Amino acid sequence: MVVNLKIIYIKHYVKANKEDRHIIKIRQFFNSYIIFIFFFLGVFFSGNQLLVHYVEKTFNASDFQFSLLIGAMYVGSLTMVLVLGEVSERIGKRQGIVIAATCYSIGALFIALSSSIHMSIVSFLLFGIGAGGIEGILFSLIGDYNGPSTHKVMNISQAVFSVGAVTGPILVNYMAKAFAYQYVYGIMWAFMGVLAILFWLSKEVDSFAKKTKKKKKGLVIFKLLKNPAMVVFMVALMLAIGSETAVTYWLINYYELIGAVALGSFGLSLYWMSSIPGRIIGAYAKNQSRHLSFGFILGSIGIVLLLVLPTPLLKFIGIAILGLALAPVYPSISTLGARLFPENSAAAFSLMVFSCGLGGALAQPVIGAVSESSSIETVYVGIAVILILLSVMIMIGSKLSNKKDETEVVHQ
Repeated sequence: MVVNLKIIYIKHYVKANKEDRHIIKIRQFFNSYIIFIFFFLGVFFSGNQLLVHYVEKTFNASDFQFSLLIGAMYVGSLTMVLVLGEVSERIGKRQGIVIAATCYSIGALFIALSSSIHMSIVSFLLFGIGAGGIEGILFSLIGDYNGPSTHKVMNISQAVFSVGAVTGPILVNYMAKAFAYQYVYGIMWAFMGVLAILFWLSKEVDSFAKKTKKKKKGLVIFKLLKNPAMVVFMVALMLAIGSETAVTYWLINYYELIGAVALGSFGLSLYWMSSIPGRIIGAYAKNQSRHLSFGFILGSIGIVLLLVLPTPLLKFIGIAILGLALAPVYPSISTLGARLFPENSAAAFSLMVFSCGLGGALAQPVIGAVSESSSIETVYVGIAVILILLSVMIMIGSKLSNKKDETEVVHQ
């Protein structure tokens, strides 16, 4: 049986024309190429979650100013990701990645060179434009390349992202003590600059990147927003990511509040470490909606344990449960939303990334204000309730999505 399959594959390869053979060769390494990129995106993402505290201390920022630093990054993501998604539908996804990587690179450089808290906020805005834009288009290319296996590859790539995210705080903690934190942003600047050049030169990516068949009148995103399931998935993702940022970006503040600030960076690494098996499990879950719904309930339990367990070390149990439970949220909900529109995957994935940016941007001022007037513990209690609501929302979105599929079958 195995021999017959090999013979069939060889015959298919021999009959393939020159262009097809070129595409087959691309398929041998593209997923590995993307996974390599996501590893470093993970390092930079979680590293930045720690580095932003160095920026805060350098300029003696208040809690509100600190929330603006984080919020600016998410505002940058949500304001530009839709533009880049729309542009990618028209000029090509490879070119869209070049633009996003360039913004990411310049933003990192400006953070390194910043001389005030206000300039830092603007720099994080540009940094967020690149970070959000590049993810949406990379997700779209994963969908174009892998077809029915998109969800599996999305979760695996995000698991590798988590491996990088585990490494990030540890590396940054070591590097920031060895030399100024600005040099770490210098590394980000160089890496993303090289990535922009590589995608500019990698024209073979255009051979499998899907293009809109017909010229669209008006913006593609308006067509997507007419779908109720898409809207539900977007709102769910917005709330979920807003909640996650309270855990990841404010965890060090929480450990400082309980008098164990040194354990904050270890807790952040533990969160991302536990997300690795969480995303691998998510990649092979048969019913994604049910798996996500259960995950939100489990995440709520994790938050409660983080708050009620008596010692800083025991609280790591709650953090580990949170990382495991929330791990598949971003890749899985993004895929559920984007699969509604396979012919407009760049715009669809961009809408999902937009939702993430909006959730992060809106959450930060609220978290900052509540933290100053009450405490970060009050914020975490609210998040425990939100996660229960999300468990219900994701099932509603799934039912609406199934109705759309049934309607399309009837029309066909």
